[in-house]
Amino acid sequence: TPCCSPRGEWYWNRNSPPSTITGTSGVVGPLGTEGETGIGGPIIPSMASVSMNPDTGVVTIPSGTWDVDVEGILSKVTSDTKMIFLASPNNPTGNLLNQEELFEILKTNIIVVVDETYFEFANVSLAKYTRKFSNLVILRSFSKWAGIAGLRIGYMISNPKIIDNIIKIKQPYNINVAAEVAAINILSNPEVAFEKVNLILKDKLIFESELKKIKGLRLFPSKGNFVLIEFLDIASDEVYNELAFNGIFVRKFSDPKLDKMLRFSIGTTTQMELLLSVMKKILKN
Repeated sequence: TPCCSPRGEWYWNRNSPPSTITGTSGVVGPLGTEGETGIGGPIIPSMASVSMNPDTGVVTIPSGTWDVDVEGILSKVTSDTKMIFLASPNNPTGNLLNQEELFEILKTNIIVVVDETYFEFANVSLAKYTRKFSNLVILRSFSKWAGIAGLRIGYMISNPKIIDNIIKIKQPYNINVAAEVAAINILSNPEVAFEKVNLILKDKLIFESELKKIKGLRLFPSKGNFVLIEFLDIASDEVYNELAFNGIFVRKFSDPKLDKMLRFSIGTTTQMELLLSVMKKILKN
């Protein structure tokens, strides 16, 4: 069965039955040959890649705020809807999906997939509800908190029926040996990775505190290892280009709703000090 991590949530251990948790190396696609996949937005663009079958469509449900538009999602549900994808914390907005929102969506009895890639930074999870709802799937990754993004490994938490079906359709050797060894070693000594997580969170607080002193910015509360910033008095493209000129690369977006914004991932303490210095020069503060 799932066991408790140092941060109070679930992790795989070697005694966990495969019907409870399974390893993954990428995004899991729809479990049918036809139908629709709903995605709550704005959300990381790669989520759209879940629709790999030409007979399967993706319906994106935009929100007027960063919160999940439950009514909007429910209004788009049809007899063809096979899955609903959400993220908590969401990328790039950093907000959490709350329990009440999740419960309302789960009442549709459609498979609801919640990406918890940034869970370890938020220390808030919805995984325990997989015991209550048979249509809930939680995805986790080692890419962010554990720092092994290049090995492409993560895991899924759900009920035995869904896991059994995933086992049937997944590639037979979807996890390489190096990734498997790395993941097991990390889970055997998670305290080392969490030391880095805690340092990142500390540096994020300092970064946010310093940014609040700079005029012309709007910060959005984030539960991830990143901060989304809206630039009120200068074009975000100008900030992006100036940062790139100084060897600092951040995330910009094609989504019109995010065109004034950039997402800043939290790096090392030295990197964040350099970033702040350059930012102040760009914004002339």
